[in-house]
Amino acid sequence: MKIKIFTFVFFFLFVLISETSSDTIHLKNGRKMEGLIKKETEDAVWLDLGIGSVKFRREEIERVDRSSSEEADVIRQEWQKNEDLEIEAGEKEDYTPKEVGFSRESGHIFVNALLNDNVEATLLLDTGAPMILLSDHMTKKLGIKTHGVKVATTSVLGVSDLRIVYTVLDSVKVEGVEARNVDTEAALDETPELMKDGLLGLAFLRRFNFQIDTVNKKLILEKRKTQDILEQTEYFSVMVPSDWWSWRDEEILKIKGPNLTVKTGPIKPYISIRKYVRKERISYMKRWKDYYDLRRNSPELKHEMSEGLERGFYRSYSQDSYTFISSDFEEMKDFILLHTIFIDNEEHAKRYEIDLITKDEPIKAYLLRFSCVEQYFDKYLPVFEKCLKSFSILPNQ
Repeated sequence: MKIKIFTFVFFFLFVLISETSSDTIHLKNGRKMEGLIKKETEDAVWLDLGIGSVKFRREEIERVDRSSSEEADVIRQEWQKNEDLEIEAGEKEDYTPKEVGFSRESGHIFVNALLNDNVEATLLLDTGAPMILLSDHMTKKLGIKTHGVKVATTSVLGVSDLRIVYTVLDSVKVEGVEARNVDTEAALDETPELMKDGLLGLAFLRRFNFQIDTVNKKLILEKRKTQDILEQTEYFSVMVPSDWWSWRDEEILKIKGPNLTVKTGPIKPYISIRKYVRKERISYMKRWKDYYDLRRNSPELKHEMSEGLERGFYRSYSQDSYTFISSDFEEMKDFILLHTIFIDNEEHAKRYEIDLITKDEPIKAYLLRFSCVEQYFDKYLPVFEKCLKSFSILPNQ
């Protein structure tokens, strides 16, 4: 059974329907979803979200609250306005490839950049670096906070254990070609003279389709379109542009929220979706599926699965680095869900993770994760819950 995941991301992941009453489907699992009913049969109800529709089986539905015809008209008008604005914004986007000049020294490529709209920098182009890495003198020049901030280490150009702090640059422009909110490492120790003001890595480059023309000394940057991203994804169908990246052969969609200012510096909450492909991870998920099959008729199934999750957490995570909060088990028609909430003590972040495992063999497994600094977790949790409601896992039709 091939799986599609539809994710609808507006603003920080979800556009809220206006305060006008909409059709609301209340599910038996306690969740609800708002939109306009598009189609009904004896077996199912289709709910239009304005950006796509979701099918619900009658057996999943507790009740349906319906809007009046006048309220439905107002909602449709709002949807049309949003669509018109998106079309207008899309028409204004400039996808023309831009040529950026570069210089070469000792076999390395350097480009001129403007950081945060006011600091000029010469950066070494490094397609193997995951982020931008700023030299120690640029860290000071940009006034990046380093006191009381968590310090990590990295290796670069033969220098090991280089101390860094993580930050986010509001803007990085390379001859007018801009990327905003770019993940960055800022060095605290003296950096190699070769890298000059820093390294320009994939946190900037992956925003574009890029080519390096060594003959004419040009870096060609073309802003990525929605379809370009869709063509690069094997496992998911995504309705809006988002940055995909791979880690250990697993394709991940990671959508970040706004900067949150805490003592350790600016940190973004994020929601990510990952399809497991590594054999050891699939094997681990299969053991959960087998345990579920063995105990599925037990009246204590939910309690037993939750206790098993808690035991698994303590076996897998260091108690110094992570603190367990709660676990839960949920069963649906085509898959089972394993919920775990815990604290990452080093990042001061609270995480909510859900493993989804298909009931059919061979199994497929996905991980949904919400991570946010603890003090803001409850504020942004409803956003994650709305994100969960905005996608569904369905057989290919």
